[in-house]
Amino acid sequence: MIIDVSLYEKIHYCFFCLGVLCLPLNVYGHRAIRKATPKRMQSYRYCLSGYQICCLSFDLFAATSITPIACFPAKCAFSLGLASFLGISLTFQGVIACFWISLMLSFLGLAILQRQQSILPDDHWLSFSAYPKFQYFIGFLFLFVHPITPASIFAYFLVTSDVPRGVREALQDYPALVNCILQPTAFCMDSSWKPFNIYPPPLFYFSFILFVSGLLMVPTYMSLYQQRKIMSAKTLKLQKKWLYNLNVQFGVFSMVFVVPVTWFGLVFFLSIDDIAGLNIIPTIMASLHGTINTIVLFTLYESYQKFAIDELREVLREIRRLFFLLFFKSRKTEDIRNNRQHSLHTSVVSVLSDRHC
Repeated sequence: MIIDVSLYEKIHYCFFCLGVLCLPLNVYGHRAIRKATPKRMQSYRYCLSGYQICCLSFDLFAATSITPIACFPAKCAFSLGLASFLGISLTFQGVIACFWISLMLSFLGLAILQRQQSILPDDHWLSFSAYPKFQYFIGFLFLFVHPITPASIFAYFLVTSDVPRGVREALQDYPALVNCILQPTAFCMDSSWKPFNIYPPPLFYFSFILFVSGLLMVPTYMSLYQQRKIMSAKTLKLQKKWLYNLNVQFGVFSMVFVVPVTWFGLVFFLSIDDIAGLNIIPTIMASLHGTINTIVLFTLYESYQKFAIDELREVLREIRRLFFLLFFKSRKTEDIRNNRQHSLHTSVVSVLSDRHC
């Protein structure tokens, strides 16, 4: 059975509208971070703010410009959106998307690092308080080296692949995916890329991310446990809450991408081409990461909740004030007009009565 992708354009149009509608929510999430983060947490605010900017821009561009659709189990993909309409190659689109996702993860990692450094005592072996220049070096690694490295490896895979040969092989092996493979923006990797060439870099990368995450989180919780008798109960509760919220954000970030990766992995390894027509669904899920993150932001952080509720109350109060002002002003104007008409009528009647007399 040949997979029909005619509905992809309609689904992408709905996704486009959803991305545009969610933009104000994501922008307001950034405003809440800038305004409601405590002043004593400036570095943390900058990291979380950068992460939110990456999220909202990723959601917007994924919905409007770059929407990659995997054609698994074939080693192919094509793209929908403004970038494809303008004729921008899928290679360039894929590298930009990979770089942006890595940058999002870098900002989130820096936010977790900032919380760790604010909790660890100065004599801890992971504390960098005595080495401010080393902190700048770590920030450079997070914001520049980390995003560029996976994007460069991904670009190498894409550039060195023989696309025409890959298309021919994909058509021969998976004829049911002909409508996907022959898309104008389709890209296919040829058979020279064996599993042992492709899998080691992603496996190493994800293992490295897990190792760094454990290095950031486990010592921090251990330090909080050791300092529970030194810190006040209020401070300890606050530190735990902010750290917990960050960890939940990291978990949401992981799940939003783990679920699509799991889907694609099952389709690819088990060669389930019957459900390949639904590959756009996990793509959309991954592309809504910013909106999901903003919802989590307002769900977990009490300071951002309070900020949003206070502003909403202020807006409603202003709307009510304007409504009553316009309503009573119109009523008052109408009463004055009626009084003037009544006075004029009384005066005319009085004059006519005097003349009659």
